[in-house]
Amino acid sequence: MAWSNSPPAKSSADAKSDPPRRPTIALPGERQVFLGERLGRGNASVVLSGVLESAQGIRRRVAVKVIDAVAHDEQEQVLPDILEALQQSAQVNHPNVATIYEVTMEGHAPVVLSELIEGRTLEAFIDAYARVGRKIPPDLALFIVTEIAEGLAGARDARTLEGALLNLIHGEPSARDVLISWNGEVKITDFGLAQATRIASGVRNIRSFARRAATLSPEVAKGRRPDARSDVFAVGMILREMLVGPRWPESINDQDAFARVRAGDMDMDVLAPRLYEPIAAILTRALEVEPANRFPHAGALAFELRRASLPLGVGDNRIFLQHAMRDIFTSDDDTEIEPDKTAPARHSRR
Repeated sequence: MAWSNSPPAKSSADAKSDPPRRPTIALPGERQVFLGERLGRGNASVVLSGVLESAQGIRRRVAVKVIDAVAHDEQEQVLPDILEALQQSAQVNHPNVATIYEVTMEGHAPVVLSELIEGRTLEAFIDAYARVGRKIPPDLALFIVTEIAEGLAGARDARTLEGALLNLIHGEPSARDVLISWNGEVKITDFGLAQATRIASGVRNIRSFARRAATLSPEVAKGRRPDARSDVFAVGMILREMLVGPRWPESINDQDAFARVRAGDMDMDVLAPRLYEPIAAILTRALEVEPANRFPHAGALAFELRRASLPLGVGDNRIFLQHAMRDIFTSDDDTEIEPDKTAPARHSRR
């Protein structure tokens, strides 16, 4: 596969008549991907829009995630982990999980072609409500988080092509890993990539943790291998932020955030006065410091959330989420309000 950042040389007459060609990625089988606009930048990757074209001219819109190139001295250790995480994720077929179509390489940089989900991240959704001083409606928060839990459960229960249980976990799900489409669909992305792409350098490692500290479980912050219960904790933290508020003040620095996560620092007293009692009880269990005291996996959490939400009238809320997305990201003159993608990370939104 090769990047083509400039069109082939042409005569001056051709150059005047033909528009500039977009950068492309060449794939096996005479296929190619035409790259479009940059959609976002993560801790270790950039995401672009693209169009995948077959040798027969069949075209499909895709998201193109280019993961940062792996350093030469880390290739044997890091690159196999990244590729394994991507290969496992590609075997998941669930409505709440973004579909991976293909994984290829550009030098030492993995490139992922996946389902293009037009919308915003949950992180941007939360930030947009905070920016205008509005609370996310509880029914939408419950719907979103239950969909996330269903997606995590679907990945865990998926099977390989040979029929073996995949038992895939995310490891560090956060609001930035959840996409909400303009049609009200909720999809989770990047299974296993947070651990696989984290750089081992001490200072940068702490910063990487701190950016995701708002949902990180205590055991993962301590360096233990995440399991299904770690995902449960993270989903609980996402719901807590939407219903109650940030885990801690925005003024906290990276070192303090990291220390609080490791200690399992959590103000649980704020749950009961503000929340419907069954939901507060579910959150209390999901956010237990000891993994053994939590729900055993996201499927169990999703079931309890569905059961507790029914008396509140929460069902298939996609139509309401669709309207909320268009409302919060569109001003009176129908201009989209873009989140500031260059702003520094804020712990209350990570």
